[in-house]
Amino acid sequence: MQRALDALENLIDETLSPRYNPLYCLGAICVFFLWVLLVSGVYLFVFYKIGSPYESVKTITENQWMIGAFFRGMHRYSADGLVFFALLHLSREFIRGRFRHGRWTQWVTGVLTLGVIWTTGVIGYWMVWDQRSQLVAELSSKLLDYLPIFGESLSIAFTTPELVTNLFFLIALFLHLTLPVLLFIFIWLHVMRVTKPRIHPPRPVYAGVAVSLAFMAVFAPVKSLLPANTDKIISVIGIDWFYLFIYPMLNSAPAWLSWLTISASTAVLIAVPWIFPKKRPAPAAIKTENCSGCAVCREECPYSAIFIRPSGPDAGTAEVIPSRCASCGICVGSCAFNAVDFPIKRHEDIMAEISAKVLGAGNKGPFKLFFACSHISGLDHAFAGHAGPDMRQAGLIKLPCAGMVNAGWIEYALKLGAGNVVILGCKEGAGWYRTGNTLLSERVAMLSDKDNASRVSVHLTSRLTEKTLHERISAVNEGVRLTGDV
Repeated sequence: MQRALDALENLIDETLSPRYNPLYCLGAICVFFLWVLLVSGVYLFVFYKIGSPYESVKTITENQWMIGAFFRGMHRYSADGLVFFALLHLSREFIRGRFRHGRWTQWVTGVLTLGVIWTTGVIGYWMVWDQRSQLVAELSSKLLDYLPIFGESLSIAFTTPELVTNLFFLIALFLHLTLPVLLFIFIWLHVMRVTKPRIHPPRPVYAGVAVSLAFMAVFAPVKSLLPANTDKIISVIGIDWFYLFIYPMLNSAPAWLSWLTISASTAVLIAVPWIFPKKRPAPAAIKTENCSGCAVCREECPYSAIFIRPSGPDAGTAEVIPSRCASCGICVGSCAFNAVDFPIKRHEDIMAEISAKVLGAGNKGPFKLFFACSHISGLDHAFAGHAGPDMRQAGLIKLPCAGMVNAGWIEYALKLGAGNVVILGCKEGAGWYRTGNTLLSERVAMLSDKDNASRVSVHLTSRLTEKTLHERISAVNEGVRLTGDV
């Protein structure tokens, strides 16, 4: 699945460029859909009448020229788009394995958010009160009747027109307006542990989404079916598979089986971080005696796992929250005082590795030292080829994230005799640890000897092959800037 996802992302990168790849900002696109739903929903609410739901929706659609139909279409298609992109976001995070350890809160709150979205959308269908709404309401009431919490059968309310009162639509409207409050609470919890969350997609992306919604609203207007009629039994009708996918089962299966399916599916989805466990890498720690309290590590940590002690004997120094630490090592690259103890790749071990690779190369030609994110696909295979003299004069140091590269390591490598230092990071917008790849230019800018900066290059890629590695080395030799260089 990861290879297939890599291929899809590369295809879109080549077409639109990584900066505007929608797969890198799926969560932000979902937030954009929420704003469209809010604006269009306010307009529809102004003209909606509880006493005549079907007629008021029909008036909005047919008697307000294009305006009412446009807002109804925007509301409907943005609701469908929200579910579609939320499922894409969920699937991509699952394939990438970004749900374990400290990220379990984002996964669980994301699943709960999707549940609230689905519930709100189903209730929205009730408010139209056409034949589809009637069938959805009847099947929903039968499902709820199985729970021993209601005194009387809810299904009875839909047996005659007189029992479908204004109170039903008042409750539906109340839930449709208040559930989004819970939705925004879950979204806040979803991004609470994320530093500088990306909640707005690039302008070309949301412009494309907005134009697509407008096109659908104008050229495929949403229309109601015939009005609901409780004197007739409705069993066959077209449905919206984004929200009503479960209703064919509710229509044919017993209530206990429907509840078992819904409960089991929800439980499994929420429990994914524990169903697919992985050994947790050791978290970073702060060497208090070296910490200056500059707080750069806190600002650059992508998961809010570092704070500055407000009091006590070590007040003013940084502290890592182990349960939140993703073990990305970005804090190592941000610290100029060697104040971070990172058990996976300690500072002393990196320095020794640099010495071994640079000094071990001898004087057989200009040596190129590569620091690379270990999550780049094909990294090991590309460097294992060793085809050609350029490849023999290239050394690789793998890191959990390219954002871990410390300016001191670069200067040390150049001082030992490395001709060039190349940093390989994930593509823009596709960083495995969110912001690690965006910090690389800052790492180079931190070099004390600015003349060294000309011998350092940064290349962003999601997949590395021998061919692309050769191209990268040749570009370094010739001082050529490639696509993906920053």
